[in-house]
Amino acid sequence: GYGFHAEGGSVFSYVTSQPRVERAVYMRGGSPAAYEAANTNKTFQVYRCPSTGPMGAALRVNFSMNAFIDPLSHPPVAPRGVLHSSIVNPVQKLLLINEDPKTMRNASFYPQGTAAGGKFVVHNGRVNMSYCDGHIEPMKDKMVLDIQMAKNVDRYFDTGKW
Repeated sequence: GYGFHAEGGSVFSYVTSQPRVERAVYMRGGSPAAYEAANTNKTFQVYRCPSTGPMGAALRVNFSMNAFIDPLSHPPVAPRGVLHSSIVNPVQKLLLINEDPKTMRNASFYPQGTAAGGKFVVHNGRVNMSYCDGHIEPMKDKMVLDIQMAKNVDRYFDTGKW
């Protein structure tokens, strides 16, 4: 398979003010290797947490975007992503999650996905969570695990639901 690269994700332009890299080149039959070399060999510090050490540096990114705003992970989302103005209750919807590098398998954070058994304790027993309204809050490990439960998914992840 091919490595994941957050700079190609729908949240990239939102947090960096840089244009989004489109994957159309290789999706239309072009060379995946050429696409990777041309478009994903950059590092954008917004996705890196210095506390994750060598493993975080090797992954290139330590923050995952909410899978419910990623058109590649959540098919109901349009190819251009979610409009900020359409987000219901943005003060409570997660945008970026400071994920445990040991559980990262892609650039999207899906509740009860690979991170279901992760340890979210990077910063004094907490990780930083970025919300769609722009604020950031530290969150304890137990709470990160709790928000992934089915009863909380609409509240914290699904941008179309209250």
